[in-house]
Amino acid sequence: MHRMNHLNARIHVYEILASLFRPPDDVSSGAEECGGRLLERLLNTVQECCGISARCCLRPDLMEEIRGLLRAFEEDEDQAGTLTRLAAEHTRLFVNAFPTLVAPPYESFYQEGRVMGKAALDCRSIYAEDGLTVREGGELPDHILTQMEYLRFLCLGEKRAADEGETEARGLLRERELSFIEEHILNWLPEFCGRIQSNSHEPYYRVLARFMKNFMVLEYRNLNHPVELDPFEEVFNEVKKV
Repeated sequence: MHRMNHLNARIHVYEILASLFRPPDDVSSGAEECGGRLLERLLNTVQECCGISARCCLRPDLMEEIRGLLRAFEEDEDQAGTLTRLAAEHTRLFVNAFPTLVAPPYESFYQEGRVMGKAALDCRSIYAEDGLTVREGGELPDHILTQMEYLRFLCLGEKRAADEGETEARGLLRERELSFIEEHILNWLPEFCGRIQSNSHEPYYRVLARFMKNFMVLEYRNLNHPVELDPFEEVFNEVKKV
């Protein structure tokens, strides 16, 4: 894997997080990208990022849990069966009709107890400000997958600005990232991830929910501080609280 900087790693992580909420056996999205291959990409990306900056470090026990999942996939003699089982769990957690849904992946549910509420409309307006529209027949604007894809879009814009030396433009994009995380992600992600961790029958989803929650804490902290700040111990102690 080529050496990546912190910004490239963030882009990759958001792409991976969005992939986690696609059905694991969906061939159209690449089933291999939702099993061991996805875990391998995640682990490599996080390790690369940790090697670049202590600001990206996650708890060692969480990293080991991800490695354990990867080893289990690599040693699995029935990966097709495992993907089928994960697909069933994906449906149980995120797709079955309310009120039986275990972990509704919509911000509006946690704010108003329903789907397509004010949070969804707010997200749609925010996306429109950046010239984006939600694909017809796709996920709702406040679905976790859509929100992760939007943050990836902002990071891609930030990378272009950084590559072109546009400091002011990059700063504005970071402000949009922070604002979206503060006003939307942090309003519901902790409870959403907590539901997955408490109710999922599969370690795959429990560990990845924990990773997502920890990663978003780091994102929030790092966007609030200059790149040069946040010594390892300070960041590590903050993440230990999650």
